[in-house]
Order: sequence, then structure tokens, then C-alpha cells
Amino acid sequence: MSYDPIILNRNFSIQYHAECFEKMCHIIGNYAYKYIFSFVDLCAKVKHNAQGIIDLEIGTGDMIKLAGELAGIANAYSLPLFACSEPVDLTQWGIPPAACIDPQMVENIIGTPINARKDANQRSYCGCTL
Repeated sequence: MSYDPIILNRNFSIQYHAECFEKMCHIIGNYAYKYIFSFVDLCAKVKHNAQGIIDLEIGTGDMIKLAGELAGIANAYSLPLFACSEPVDLTQWGIPPAACIDPQMVENIIGTPINARKDANQRSYCGCTL
């Protein structure tokens, strides 16, 4: 399951996301084997067009604080939590980087090793394989 993209502003606070994530874990947690979340990433064009209208940039401190909240909730439901394409290290909360196209998962499904390499067409922090 995924919880993304996370936007933080006056309407979507850390508390808001923690409450929504907890509700999601409570309702569908028994049907998921892991959760992947990500913070909103703005391309240059969106940043330019939104300039002065709305601030969607998320600071590292807020990322770390919210990740800690999400990790506590996921842990309470015994659900592994992963972060998708995040430049900030969240391993202090036990949150490793995600790979939506995970080479280990692919190998498990097909029953044989693959020659996995990073997908160069994805964002620099993306863990997906080609």
C-alpha cells in the first residue's frame, strides 16, 4: 500500500497525516504487507507556476518528524514502512528506502536471480530496478 504524496501546509499538518495514516492502517492493515510513503516532489515547472501562490516545499525537519510519527503507527500495526525517493535519511526510525520495482521481490516471484540495475530514468533517490 502507499500513502503519497504527502503535502504539508496549514490544511495538511503532521497531525492530519498521522491521523489519516492511522485510520488507513486500522482499516486495511490486515490486507497489506508493507507501506510505502513519499513526500511531494515538485518539478521545476510546477515550482515556477506555484511561486507566490502556495508553498509546497517540505523541510527536512518536518520530513523527519512526520516519518517518526508514521513509523510509530506502522510499528503498532506490525507493518514494515518504506520511503520512496526521499533524499533524507529516515533509518533512525527504521524506515529504509523503497523500491516499488524491487529486484528481490521480482526474483522471489519468478524464482530465479536477475541482473538488476537501477532504473536510470527515475529520480536520483529512487530504488527501483530497470
